Amino acid sequence: MLKKMELEELRQEMDKLNAKLLPILKKRFDLSKKIAIYKYKHNLPIYDEKRENKILEKIKQLVEGGEFSLEIMSTIIQLFENSKRIQNSVFDELSTKK
Repeated sequence: MLKKMELEELRQEMDKLNAKLLPILKKRFDLSKKIAIYKYKHNLPIYDEKRENKILEKIKQLVEGGEFSLEIMSTIIQLFENSKRIQNSVFDELSTKK
């Protein structure tokens, strides 16, 4: 059983990881926005099933059989969904400026 001090130390470690993750997530979403602008200008669709499946397969191979593999895959899929949502909003914004 964890003592209160141990729990606090674990939470502090989690806070440090969150502080490292946030800038990476922000950069990923910034890139999603830039990709959306490119796709819009070049008449490309937001969703590229082939690319998404290729990335998911690669990640699946990296995490397969490991602890938390299901949770990691779920997180990656959610990242893709958030990126598509960002790209959709960029498309909407750009199409209203026409």
